[in-house]
Amino acid sequence: MSEKNKFPCIETIKEIINDKNISPTFLYNEGWMLRLILKWFEKNAYTDKYLSMKEKAIWYSEALLSSKFLAVEKNDDLAEKHTHADGVYGDIKIGEKGRGDLVLEPDCKQFVVVEAKMFSPYSQKVKNAPRYNQAARTIACMCHIWKKSMQSLENMDVAFYTIIPETQRIDEPTFNEWTDRDHIKRTVLDRVMAYNGRPDFKKKDDWYKNDFYKFSEKIKIDIFHWEDIIKYIKEKETVYGKELDEFYKKCEEYNKK
Repeated sequence: MSEKNKFPCIETIKEIINDKNISPTFLYNEGWMLRLILKWFEKNAYTDKYLSMKEKAIWYSEALLSSKFLAVEKNDDLAEKHTHADGVYGDIKIGEKGRGDLVLEPDCKQFVVVEAKMFSPYSQKVKNAPRYNQAARTIACMCHIWKKSMQSLENMDVAFYTIIPETQRIDEPTFNEWTDRDHIKRTVLDRVMAYNGRPDFKKKDDWYKNDFYKFSEKIKIDIFHWEDIIKYIKEKETVYGKELDEFYKKCEEYNKK
């Protein structure tokens, strides 16, 4: 079989998209863009910038992050469901209790969640908490997962990164304001205080005071541009970087509002 016809299914997918049988955004989107980048960083563990992974780290797309605010009884009007993470990497294990659920490996040294955006803002709320934005919610879930692992934070690198297009300004409120450390603390505190008067309030309040506050001080929070990461990869691996750039330009073309 010739090299050209080695993967006929992939060529057929491209043909379907080019013939406009489906929306191009099924392929050209932030999810696949992130997976292509995470795969490169996995293969290049020597890097020390952006989504740098430790040598034995693994990554996973669309992992389920457990929450401190899951339902404790039927018809819980303050509860939320698991959070879907665009990308997660580090010393993690997927599927221990459910298909996509995430837990930390023993002696975890790295736990990073990446949110990928292509001209869309953070989500502002969950159904039962109208001001509980995506950044605060994700970091709270990360804290809950860390606490359940019963491990020390001292030697663990924890981070929450967001990747956006260069033209999508970092200083728009949903990126600048909601990734502010003090804002995140206040937002999660408000989430906890909504339980005041309920039987489980003390446990949540203790979790905030003893665990979340410490976790929110430790976690690294940053926002990157797709363009900067692509430029960095190009400098390290020209061919892959150029193909990644072409894929990104398609994402830009089909996702701009």
